[in-house]
Amino acid sequence: MHRKEIQRIMRAYIVVIGFFILTLSLVHADAIIEITEVKINDGLTHEVSNDTNYFGPNIPQNATVKVTVNNTGDFNAQTVIWLNITNESGDSVYLSSNHSLYVLMGGSNSTTFVVNISNFTSANTGRYNITVNLEYTKNSTDNETINDTSEYINLVYLEMGEFRMEHSSNDTAKGDIVRFLQTVRNPGSINATAEFEITIYYDKDGDGFNQSDLVTDISGGGVFVVGAGETVTKTFIWEPEQEGCEYSDPTRWRARSWFRYGYSYYNGYLTPKEIKYINNITVEYLKLEDERMDFAELAPGDQVRGLVYVRNWGVSNATLHEAMGWIEDEDGNVIMVLSPHYTTPTVYQSSGNASICPLSSPADERQLTFTGNLPADISVNKSYKLIMAIDYGVPRGENGNFNKNVSVSFEVVKARINSITKDREEVPRNGKVKFTAEVENLGKNKIDDSGTIYIKIYNDTLGYSWSYNTTPEIEGNSKKNHTFEWSPSSDVPLGSYNVKIWYEFGLSGKDTKFSNITVVYMGVKDVNSPSVAPYDSTLINVTLNNVGPTNATLESIRTWIDCPSNPIEIENITPIYNVTLTPHENKSFLFNYTFNPDGITNGTYSIKVNLSYGGIKTTSAPANINLLPVGIKSYSLPELATTNSPFNITILFKNIAESNVTITLNISANGTTCNYTNLNITNNSEMEVIRTCTLNSDGIYNITINVNYSGTTSQIQRYKNIEVNSSAPEIGISNSDIEITPSSPTDGQTVTINVTLHNFGNKDAQDIKVVLFVDGNETSNKTASIRANSENNTIFQWVATQGTHEIKVIADYENKYAEGDESNNSANVTLTVTSAPSGGGISGGAGGGEAPSAKVTVIEAPSYIPEYAIEGGLTQTEVIELIKDARLAYADRYYIEDKVLAGVLAPNDVLPVGDDLKYEFPTAKSLRGDVYEAAAKYFNENTFGARIIVIARGELEADCLVAARFAK
Repeated sequence: MHRKEIQRIMRAYIVVIGFFILTLSLVHADAIIEITEVKINDGLTHEVSNDTNYFGPNIPQNATVKVTVNNTGDFNAQTVIWLNITNESGDSVYLSSNHSLYVLMGGSNSTTFVVNISNFTSANTGRYNITVNLEYTKNSTDNETINDTSEYINLVYLEMGEFRMEHSSNDTAKGDIVRFLQTVRNPGSINATAEFEITIYYDKDGDGFNQSDLVTDISGGGVFVVGAGETVTKTFIWEPEQEGCEYSDPTRWRARSWFRYGYSYYNGYLTPKEIKYINNITVEYLKLEDERMDFAELAPGDQVRGLVYVRNWGVSNATLHEAMGWIEDEDGNVIMVLSPHYTTPTVYQSSGNASICPLSSPADERQLTFTGNLPADISVNKSYKLIMAIDYGVPRGENGNFNKNVSVSFEVVKARINSITKDREEVPRNGKVKFTAEVENLGKNKIDDSGTIYIKIYNDTLGYSWSYNTTPEIEGNSKKNHTFEWSPSSDVPLGSYNVKIWYEFGLSGKDTKFSNITVVYMGVKDVNSPSVAPYDSTLINVTLNNVGPTNATLESIRTWIDCPSNPIEIENITPIYNVTLTPHENKSFLFNYTFNPDGITNGTYSIKVNLSYGGIKTTSAPANINLLPVGIKSYSLPELATTNSPFNITILFKNIAESNVTITLNISANGTTCNYTNLNITNNSEMEVIRTCTLNSDGIYNITINVNYSGTTSQIQRYKNIEVNSSAPEIGISNSDIEITPSSPTDGQTVTINVTLHNFGNKDAQDIKVVLFVDGNETSNKTASIRANSENNTIFQWVATQGTHEIKVIADYENKYAEGDESNNSANVTLTVTSAPSGGGISGGAGGGEAPSAKVTVIEAPSYIPEYAIEGGLTQTEVIELIKDARLAYADRYYIEDKVLAGVLAPNDVLPVGDDLKYEFPTAKSLRGDVYEAAAKYFNENTFGARIIVIARGELEADCLVAARFAK
């Protein structure tokens, strides 16, 4: 039936229906119809393949056009809708059948057209416009036609090209970037959208591929537009995460490319145009194992070497494309690349399938080695690691990553020897010398396994060498001292030696310092030791020999006589300290020995010599000494004798032998014998011998005492000068010259003994010794000087003890002067001391109660006591100088009548030489008529006092300082 005829019939039908509806209506109304939506292919795409065999033979794609109509009026409408599709030239290529659609007032309705592409009059690719025509009953009398031209369809055609892996071999590995390439061609005249779904499958149970074996979908970017006439290749990326023996079976892997374009729904299902597969993909399984370095501590510039095994633990061959080693610091910076850089593909063989996994041993293995030298300036304050990496499966390309890497940490260390010290410059055979090397670790890492310190002591000319080494640990950035001890044996040649100490670290790091040491030897060549008598001195000459060819330093030398009960040290003439002996030098040293016979008998004794050099001490006994039996223990003679008057020479001999010894005594004056005799000295005894000489002219004479006896190699001699003068002192003392105060003392009381000494001669007596004896015991002594034909007083003090005592005083106790009468040089009295009265007694001295009154005898001041005048009136504060002479060393006692000076200087307090003893008078005290006294000890032990009398405050009656003696 012709299209126009159909339209005429439909219009008539609509009129009849409209009239019927109109007659039913009670009121007049209009329908308002609009096409609200035209949706192509469910809104998914405007594209439709023009391939009439898209889904199979004669099974093309069909386009769907859904038309939605809306009635906003108040009259129900019956509509008729049809499509007219035209090409870009406006020619109609498709006219659909009519779709009748009833739309209620206020409602909407839709209808869908299925456009069979096979019915197009022309199936060329391109854009086709769709006109939607709609005719409806507007009211009971009118119809209206509307249309929509907003939509279109594109007829497209695409061809699926090659689906392949970019890498020519179908191998990959975990961590690879696997590129799948999919090509599509558009031979049409309009752009077309291609859709690919790329999926990876792993047949985990070996029963064939199914949906449960899906590993991943890598279709990202799988929808893209292919321009008209273009051929496009798209890349899809897969990064395998699987690894292991079972995954290396290629029969278990498949990649699928699922291709569609246009409106690819068939029977309600999305259906591909074409599917392609890539089978037998191998996920290779290489492992890096047993990685190591030759050394874990290296020095700058050292060779570094890393080793690692590459093993195939899979069931298919694996190709190693690249292997590389490099050094990184702790911050990830690449310090250096090692060699070689492996770039030749290497196949690691295998066979089998996943059923034999896991393997008990690798199917194939090879060891790789990487080497290089560290930079000389590499930092020693960082940590480092050697990284060894491999690429297999898909080659990594320029910017790709290695599949696997292993690393070995190591440390870069550096050290130096700052200094070498030694505890001595010379060492004897069998001695010891210590060398101390300070080693500094210059980096942060501890040096342990690689650090070794060495010492070598050598002399190539002498053909000697000694070495030692040890491995000390040194903490990072620290210093450590290491000490070597060397003890040269007795066969080590004497001479100078080089000392080399070096510290090795890392593989080839080294720091060296040098020093030296001298091996020396010296010994006692000779000892000359003359015989010596008791109380005599002798020189012992010890000769040492430096045996070696270099200087040797004698640190000290000691000699002694080896007495069994009491070794006797012999005194060096001069101190010996670090004396240098030149090569092969003989050097003598003198020792003075004074023979003290106490506890020793005469006889022959060994002389021992102790040498200290090079830090050792050696002792030898190369000689003997003969100790003689008789010696002069003491002797005395006057300093002054009278012309033509005999004087005594007193000699005390001592014989330490077990038998008597006969000696010859010869006394001479200026070489002329004045007394000669033979004496027999009893064994083990002392014998005093007094001999006289008379000289008949004034002068100074040298008196020589010569003693000889069997065994002496030289005379025993003593010397002393004597003055012979026609004038001489004549000292005398009688019992009445001893005055004791108090005369009847009590127990504990201090007694003053005032002795008057007389000089009846016509020459002054200077500095004679005066001794006080109480009951035969020396109690005190003084030194006194008495002018010719004059007298002097010497004062002693003694703390009395109860009983009757003999008080005896001897003047010129040391027989300083040869007097015409020596019998009047001593006197004695008897003193009775009673018991102290009950209630205590009187005490003297500072701070001991009231001081007793003084009996003062004023004498002329000695020449060494200056006079001091106190001039003018006393002000509020006035210093009175009591003692000012610098020779006054210290005070031994004082007492003050008025106690004004109490506390200024206590008994036995030290007054330094040159200091003044001063007292500051208080202004509030009346000084009229006061007497002040103080006593001090002069250096020659004379005692004197100082006395100041102050009569009035405003005027001084006395203005001189005089020496005073005082007594209770």
